[in-house]
Amino acid sequence: MAVAGDSAGANLATITARRLRGRVALAVRALLYPVTDCDFATASYHVHGKGLPLTAQDMRWFFEHYAPSHLFESPDIACLRAQGLTGMPPAVVVTAEYEVLADEGASYAERLRAADVAVTLRQVQGVTHGFIRLHNLFDGARL
Repeated sequence: MAVAGDSAGANLATITARRLRGRVALAVRALLYPVTDCDFATASYHVHGKGLPLTAQDMRWFFEHYAPSHLFESPDIACLRAQGLTGMPPAVVVTAEYEVLADEGASYAERLRAADVAVTLRQVQGVTHGFIRLHNLFDGARL
């Protein structure tokens, strides 16, 4: 079995995999521009936080409507902050070049590598958040 998702769906796929660890064998996770943290001050937030399909202001709004602020750092919301990623299923993490979530997606992939979890990280150049839904318009969206 595999789990996959894009953006908040990738967050849910990762949280599900963490909660199922040791009980259900997952072959792989496909995480497309995943939400993995609640840090709105990363470099990608500063550089790409305005004028693109997903803004820093959008992300703050989503978080505020998803959970109370005192829970933002919970590993069930900010999976990058989870302790002990050893034993997680392999992952393919795809980020977009022009995207507020790029840094946290890359950081999550690095945390997985540090925990000896097989991970492939691919940053797709020249695209923004949501590009996978444009697969019929340009080759870069065909992973």
